[in-house]
Amino acid sequence: MMDSDVVDPRDLAARAGFLPGLGDEALAAKVEDLMMAYPDLSANGLGLGRNSLESHEAARRALAGLDGIRQVQACLMWMGSPEPLKPSARPSRLRTSSAWKAVVEQDARSYVSNGAFVAAAMLVGLLMIPDRGTVNVMIRFAVPGRMEAIRVQRLKSKAA
Repeated sequence: MMDSDVVDPRDLAARAGFLPGLGDEALAAKVEDLMMAYPDLSANGLGLGRNSLESHEAARRALAGLDGIRQVQACLMWMGSPEPLKPSARPSRLRTSSAWKAVVEQDARSYVSNGAFVAAAMLVGLLMIPDRGTVNVMIRFAVPGRMEAIRVQRLKSKAA
């Protein structure tokens, strides 16, 4: 994928075998396959971060559960929205899975775990780099204007 290309997330999703109407069981099977391939994947994100092994295992069960699967579905639906994803030239700590999951939560008006966003990003084949020492991944895409709006919102909340 070229950095200058604009990527229609529906194309990425189609390559991953995702359809907006994919049922819970079929998506659960895809998430289970991901979790087998990536044992560090949990509802917390990718890796242990500051979590204990027991907490990590509980978070893996949460991601594989019905709530976790529906959160992945919400992320996939957001990624399949009409706004094109534009690959960024390089990873940025402003474009972490945690920051993007907050955008999905805002748009979906419901909770989404960091790990659900990471799993959805993996399913559609987005480029990502682990943010060492955390459970986040830096994701190489941008939705024009979205991260700037989040940054301004954070600055306003810090000033208040």
